[in-house]
Amino acid sequence: MPVIGFLVQSNMKQAYLAMRYVVTMVLACVIAVAAGLTLDELFHTSPLLVLAFLAYAIGSSLYMMIKKLGAAE
Repeated sequence: MPVIGFLVQSNMKQAYLAMRYVVTMVLACVIAVAAGLTLDELFHTSPLLVLAFLAYAIGSSLYMMIKKLGAAE
């Protein structure tokens, strides 16, 4: 019986980490799009800053996730 409890606890920890990474990536993308839209409207550069900030947010989020997952093992 203790083996099942250990497996459930381990799966919950992995699920929590996965959800945390997803939420971090989504928040980074939302903030990047909001900042990009605001600056695009201010500087009259239609989609350029939104795309640049979104690419940066996705790239940095993936880098941080890979870096943390590599350190966890």
